[in-house]
Amino acid sequence: VPCQIGLRMLNCAWRQIKTSEKPIGPRGGFVKNEALLPIWIEAANAVKKIAVNAIIIRDEPGDLRMKNQRGRPFCQVRIQRSHVGVYFLPIYYHPHLLLPEIKPALHGKTTLRFNQKNKFLVEFIAPQVNKILTVMDLY
Repeated sequence: VPCQIGLRMLNCAWRQIKTSEKPIGPRGGFVKNEALLPIWIEAANAVKKIAVNAIIIRDEPGDLRMKNQRGRPFCQVRIQRSHVGVYFLPIYYHPHLLLPEIKPALHGKTTLRFNQKNKFLVEFIAPQVNKILTVMDLY
């Protein structure tokens, strides 16, 4: 269907931008912002190093998903357009576990956003995971 003038034209242009992203990974997943790969690598490695009992569901460039032993989602580290998002489900149920040092990266209840401006906060992911592991099977 050819693009029409107005909102449909914008939607068509948006679809073209999305499909022009470079595929990376064995499943052909998309990395929305390759410039954020170093931050993603540091964050993903910090989570994998500490949460050794978590089960890895997906580990592709730009997307790490893990679940606990009971099958509940534990965490996701994913590259978005303007940031690397780190999502910890246990923080939703136990917000008191969020470290004060990492709170500047918090958006919403459980989303931690890291970008070029606050990438120094990534060093607090490992201590945050250690604290979350205390309630690993209690959510």
